[in-house]
Formats: sequence, C-alpha cells, structure tokens
Amino acid sequence: MRRILLTSALSAALGIVGLTGCEKENAGVEQTEVAGPTRIRDAVRLAGKVQPVTQVDLKSEVSGRIRKLHAREGDSVSRGQLLVELDPEPFQLKVDRAAIVVDRAKLALGTAQRNLERAKPLIQTGSVSTDAVQDLEVALAKAQLDLRDAELNLRETRKDLGYSRIAAPMRGRLIALDVEEGEMVAAATSMSGGTAMGTVADPRKMKVEVEVGELDFPRLKQDMEVEVSSEALAKPLKGRVTFISSSAKASTSSGSSSIQVFPVEVEVSDNKGLVPGLTVAVDFLFLDKKVDVAVPYSAIRTGKRKGSAMVTVRGSDGKAVPKEVKTGVTDYRNTEILEGLAAGDTILAARTEKTAGASSRPSGGPPGR
Repeated sequence: MRRILLTSALSAALGIVGLTGCEKENAGVEQTEVAGPTRIRDAVRLAGKVQPVTQVDLKSEVSGRIRKLHAREGDSVSRGQLLVELDPEPFQLKVDRAAIVVDRAKLALGTAQRNLERAKPLIQTGSVSTDAVQDLEVALAKAQLDLRDAELNLRETRKDLGYSRIAAPMRGRLIALDVEEGEMVAAATSMSGGTAMGTVADPRKMKVEVEVGELDFPRLKQDMEVEVSSEALAKPLKGRVTFISSSAKASTSSGSSSIQVFPVEVEVSDNKGLVPGLTVAVDFLFLDKKVDVAVPYSAIRTGKRKGSAMVTVRGSDGKAVPKEVKTGVTDYRNTEILEGLAAGDTILAARTEKTAGASSRPSGGPPGR
C-alpha cells in the first residue's frame, strides 16, 4: 500500500514538472527593439499611363481618298510639314467649275452695265420709261451679287483643294499614324466627327494619367511630389501633381462601372526614358519625414486613458515596465515617439509563440495621436 502511494506521488510530481515545462515552452520568446531615428514614409503605388502634355490629333477638313503618306510613325516633324496628301483631282474639278461660273457672272455683269448705260439717255426722248430703267438697275445689282457669290464659291473650293494636303499642326513627333494609302477618310465636320489619321505630340514634356480611388482622393494635394518608376527606366523619376479632377468617374482599368475613381495628372520634369503609352508605377508620397525617435508599430498599445498610447520598456535590470508615450506620425510600420522615450531605449516589440509555429499578431488598433 505504501509503495502504491509513493508511486502515485512520484507520478504526480513528474506531471507537475512536465506541465511547468510545457507552460514555459508556450510562453514564447520576447522580441526587443531599440528606439531610434528612422524615416517614416507613407506612399500609395498606382498604375499610370504616360501621355504627352501637348498633342494634336490629325483630322482632315474634307473627305477624300489618301493619295500619299509623306511621313512615317515615329518621325520628327516641323510645323507646316506635309504629312498626308489626299487625291486632289475631285477638288481641282470643283475649282475649275467654280472658275467658269465666275467668268459667266462677269459676262452677265458686263451686259447689265451696258444695258443700263444705253437706256439712261433714252429717258429724255421718251423711248424708255423710268420703270424700265429701274428694272435695268435691279438687274445690274443682281448681276453684281451673282458675281460676288461665284467668287466666294471659287474661294471656298480653292480652300478645299488646299485642305487636301494635311500638314503638321505643330513641331514634335508623329507618335501615331493610323491610316494607309488608298484609304478613304471622313471630314472632321461629318456626323462621325471625322477620321483620326494620327497624332503629333511634343516629346519634350510628358505627363502620367492616373486613376485614384475614393479613399486616397481626400489626401491628394496640388503640386504634391510623386515618384514615377518602371522596369524600362534606369531610375525613378520625380514628378508633381498638376491636375486633380473634382468629380469621380467609372474606372476604365477595372472593367467595373461601379468602381468610382478620380482622374489625376502628374507632370514629370525629366522625360528621359518616357514614351507615350508606357505603363508606369506612380508612388504618391503622402508622408515622408525623418524622425529622431521611432519604434515598430507593433510595439504600440492603447493606453488606459482616452487617446493615450503605451509601450513596454526593458529596463537595465531586465524587467519589463509599461510606459506611456506620446505618438506622432506613422506609416503602420514605424511610429514616431514625441515624448516618453529616448533614442537607445529598449522596448518589447512582439512575442513569438513556439507552439503556434507563427508569430502572434499585435492586438488593438493604432492609438490616437
């Protein structure tokens, strides 16, 4: 009986020792960090498309068939340089017909003038009545109007003939040419708005068009700095916000009409490596600040008082002591400490659970600033 009791007591003691060891193992490993200076940077990365700041679409003032293309896509062009030539024959025929009408009107005007000049002296003799002379004066006035109308029509047909030669509207680069020789083009004044034959752009200044979501829109500011990057660029480029739309529109990139975005334009000062149509990443720098004292965001806990924050400090004696601090800006990786800590202080950042096989996630949201 005594042996049984002794064995039971020994087993119970071993069980307690085993439980205590398990609890120590589950207690986890504390991770410490040293408070110190850092750079707190809060940026949102969005995709954007590069476009020239100044570009003009090529459209014809008249409809016709393309006879010849005098430039290729990618060519540098000067203002007034011939780019597209339409078949001039239909327009030349109209000019020739209009010129005939002008000549006919001139003949009619000469006849009316002679008839009036002959009739006026005959009023004194009674051979011609006053009413007849007045009719001849009206006929002369009509002949003058007919000649003026014919001359205006000739002028218009000559302009159309000139419009058959489409020139570069500005100095720049022909970044797009979407037509071929022999193709019919519609005039810009037509119901369809005309055929877009190509685009001439000024390559010296580029912008990036970005769609910003509703959550980040209130944080945007005119002239705020951004960074533009791409695998096609040797290094990130500096830019600034030059346009912020005041009204939302449906997103064109998501394919869903329910997603509302705000169009934003970013101008890049250094255009090296940027080409129209290139997709780039745009980092909007909402916060970029160097701070003297900062700790990991995971080390911050909500204090007992409303709006207060707490950290756990590791003292020189090794003991963990909670301490109230005043926080500043955060990028949700690091948080600025305005009061309560000094550079070099050791704080408890997190605890890693061995049995869970993963680090525990800090509880609670960001404390009030």
